[in-house]
Amino acid sequence: MESEVLSLLSKIIPISTTTCDDNPNALNLDDIRILWYEPLEDARQCFQLCNDELNRCVTYVSDNLTCLKLAQSMPKRNIFLVASILCAREVLPPIHQLRQIDSVFIYCAANETADDLLSAYSKLIGIFHNNKELTCALQDNIELCQKQSLTFSFYNQHQKSTRELSQEAASFLWFQLFKNVILNMESNENNAKCDLVTFLNERYHNNNKQLKLIKEFDETYNANDAIRWYTGQPFLYKNLNRVLRTEDIDQLYIFRFFITDLCRSLRREFQILKDYGSVVTLYRGTKVAFPEYEKLKRNEGLLISTNGFLSTSLSKDIAVAFAGQSSTTKQSILFEIVCDLDQVQSIVLSLVSEFSVIPGEQEVLIDIGAVFKILSIDTLDSESGLPMVKLRATDEGNEVVKKYIAINQQEMKEKSVAVMWGRLLAQAGHYSEALRYFDRLESIDENKGDWRLQVNIGHVFATLDRWKEAVARYKHADDLAKMQEPSMRASIHIANAYRITGRYNEALEIYRKLLEQTENELLIADEVIDHHDIAVYLSCMGYCYHDKGEYDDAVKYFLRAIHERETNYVSDHVETARDLHYIGFILSKKGDFTEAMKYFFQAHEMFQKSIPLTHPDIAINYNNIANTFSQQDDVKVALEYLVKSLHVQAANMKENLVAKNATQLALMLDTLSSTFRLRGEIEEALMCSLQSLKIKENLLQPGQLNIAWSLTNIGRIFIEQQKYEKAKQFYTRALTIYDSNGHHEHPASGDAWYNMGWIFQAEGDCEAALTAYQRARSVQTKHISFLHSDLSSTLTVMADIYCSKGELGIATGYYRECVYVQEKYQPPNAAFLRATWIGLGNVLIAQDILQEAMTYYMKAFSLEGKSIESVAHNIGYQLYVIGSSFEKQELMQKASECRKSASLVFEHYEQHELCSLVQVFAQMMDICEDQPIFETVLKTLFAETNQHESEVTVTSVDEEKPLSLHSQHQTDHSISEFYMNSMFLYDMLLENANKRALALSLIAGCNFQENKYELAQQYYTKALALYKRLMLEVNDDPEKLHNIQMTIIDINARIQELSLILSQVQKS
Repeated sequence: MESEVLSLLSKIIPISTTTCDDNPNALNLDDIRILWYEPLEDARQCFQLCNDELNRCVTYVSDNLTCLKLAQSMPKRNIFLVASILCAREVLPPIHQLRQIDSVFIYCAANETADDLLSAYSKLIGIFHNNKELTCALQDNIELCQKQSLTFSFYNQHQKSTRELSQEAASFLWFQLFKNVILNMESNENNAKCDLVTFLNERYHNNNKQLKLIKEFDETYNANDAIRWYTGQPFLYKNLNRVLRTEDIDQLYIFRFFITDLCRSLRREFQILKDYGSVVTLYRGTKVAFPEYEKLKRNEGLLISTNGFLSTSLSKDIAVAFAGQSSTTKQSILFEIVCDLDQVQSIVLSLVSEFSVIPGEQEVLIDIGAVFKILSIDTLDSESGLPMVKLRATDEGNEVVKKYIAINQQEMKEKSVAVMWGRLLAQAGHYSEALRYFDRLESIDENKGDWRLQVNIGHVFATLDRWKEAVARYKHADDLAKMQEPSMRASIHIANAYRITGRYNEALEIYRKLLEQTENELLIADEVIDHHDIAVYLSCMGYCYHDKGEYDDAVKYFLRAIHERETNYVSDHVETARDLHYIGFILSKKGDFTEAMKYFFQAHEMFQKSIPLTHPDIAINYNNIANTFSQQDDVKVALEYLVKSLHVQAANMKENLVAKNATQLALMLDTLSSTFRLRGEIEEALMCSLQSLKIKENLLQPGQLNIAWSLTNIGRIFIEQQKYEKAKQFYTRALTIYDSNGHHEHPASGDAWYNMGWIFQAEGDCEAALTAYQRARSVQTKHISFLHSDLSSTLTVMADIYCSKGELGIATGYYRECVYVQEKYQPPNAAFLRATWIGLGNVLIAQDILQEAMTYYMKAFSLEGKSIESVAHNIGYQLYVIGSSFEKQELMQKASECRKSASLVFEHYEQHELCSLVQVFAQMMDICEDQPIFETVLKTLFAETNQHESEVTVTSVDEEKPLSLHSQHQTDHSISEFYMNSMFLYDMLLENANKRALALSLIAGCNFQENKYELAQQYYTKALALYKRLMLEVNDDPEKLHNIQMTIIDINARIQELSLILSQVQKS
């Protein structure tokens, strides 16, 4: 799935599938491959290598294509290619440039040469005429490759936090603590040496020469000889360096006693080296792959540590010889390392020439844990011409370790460095190794009652989403803590596990007890620690209320937690940033976008100061900023922030391998889905959401709210695709989760019920729709402080349904409730409030409640805002209707007031909007029964339209004809013709899709009145297609989307009605 996600991600941002962590130098025996290209079996037998260990690494191939494909299939191996001259000529052109090809060796008869190949291919080591020469050359080059191999860990000493570590930083700290742990690890020397000898015998079981040396080591080894054995015997230094590079916990444990002896021997010899002078300059020549070289350059100025013992030389010439020549895939470089032994206290190094089998190399061995600062890179050495990396030994790494230990002891109450080391192992992403290491610690008697160890084992299980095992460990830790240190409590971790697995009430109960106990003990406990604990408990309660959907309570606890930290901490704190982020999220839910943005950006600023820039929290914050802009119809800025989030997540995947963390992969898929939706790429959005759902269903326990969220998100996408049956299936699954797990009043369930209602309404099932809307209303009313907009939408659509059923009294009640909600909670000048007042006015008119209707129409008109032009014609029309009704009741003063109000409305909106004028005309034509009033209005409309004859030509009306129009009389055909011609012309001229759709609907309506049913059906169908397209364009504006959805439902009903009429006409 990771490759699929990367493919989708590449559509949004440019990414590379090659990471700088692909370190081809990280060798072990399995990383070495001798690829032997020889078609003839007899020739292979003639040139068997004189080394069983090397023979086990040989893979024979008999043709050019197989050789190339096999090499390409091993991108992380170090391949040594052996071939005859003829075969080499075939395979070298395509294969030589591959990074994994380390060296090439040619074997041939004594009289054959290939000088052209030697000059053309830099990786070609030589031409060999017998088995012994070839074997020695292979062995020397493989050992050189292993000696040159380095694995670096970098640390930004300016890093914002030692709480939130990147994998790189965790690996750096892990090696800094490693020596401390290994030197203090108790072990029986005889048993430890026996474990190591057994391991070595198994590894070299077919190599008699090495087995004899291992036996000698077993029988004669003495701790004081550790340096001699390390420098002299490949079976020790090769395997130990491999284990250190790969951070293999099990095998490091096997080597524990030898590492301890070697470290102590180096420290003893270090005292002798100090007598030579206080400043020592050392050199190391090596080759590094180009990606690793680029990584070195990017980290100039930062701290660097090698993951193992570092072999250097006092002689620059020897180091240059080791560096060799650069190749097409590797850069030869020279390290210059300056060690001021008077200034630096943490480094240990030793001149080991007298112990080495090659004393002329002037070898100096640097102990594990040494830290250097990268001073400069790419300065060419004046003598060798090699790029020089200048390093200076420093104690800064030791200071970082002290700070990390202090924070663990203060905030996490961790005292054991051995346990901290295991935690770092997990933070570096080595979860299985961390569990095995903790198991070893647990097996030691003195650790069996260590509750902190149990907590850390629980943390690893929690990271792996193995929550049942995590809770069991946390409970065991809590029991141990209460017996040993009553003031120390591990139950917070139980509560955290409950919260994450959806057991909110149980979690809250624990948090409350912890908070109460800590506050009661404040006077007798360490003040700073307890204030930290209080802040943690308050934040956790905020998270819990947030997850439950009880946002007001969540904000209350977040603000209390922030106050605790700001009162007791000087620096920015990552937990404060998280609390600020959550408050921003809740304010965004409430529709208070301006305040939400303040909190989001404040959180972002604090995140940048306290955590790595690739941390998932920064990506999540970007996601919610994007969502807030999207809700305000600023799609462009929303997309910008989503892309920023994806950049952060891509960098995280690249540097920290979080693709192995399914939770983070699901987050990236959700972000991709949102991005594709805003870009209008609905199929890609659906694909991402479905994959995210699959991950969550495999990862989480059934019935968790995160799964319900994904289900509703997919349902929403299916609605946009008008696949209502599929949408209904996903919403039904989501609602089952909400109802079956005690979350039936969660805010998200209200949104799900609303969309279910919409689907039922689109299908024509009004009763089912009303039931669903009623469920939505119940949830939204409970959370009215931030769901008032959603509640208004629900109440409006319920009122519309009851209007269509003719139950005007019930409709009026819902409109009144909607007005109350909006007047109390909505911001001023809201377009939705104006629409609600108009809707209430309309339903009041239908019930002859005229005075109140007029009041609401004028309130709607008095609201400022850009939407007034689109509704003014409707307000003016309704005021004329009310005036006519008052006149029929002989209430002339009220009638006059209505006409004046109508005139005022028409004077204040743009009269050249022909569509609006003609629509008013058509509506008056349908209902006006007062001939004098109607003639006045009609003349006004003609006058306005005739002012714009250059834009639209309209059919003139014979004013001498009587213009009486009653619902029970015939329609005047001259007016009908005017109306039709005007609308047809307007349809042709309009570019605005919304107004074209309106014009098409009015044309269809006029044809319907003229009994031209087929034409009516055609124009309704055209209008329907336009409205469906518009629905996709406004999917982020709830009010517009709702209005268009209701129009579509109405047009669908009219088309169905016309189909029945046409069917009956055809039968008759």
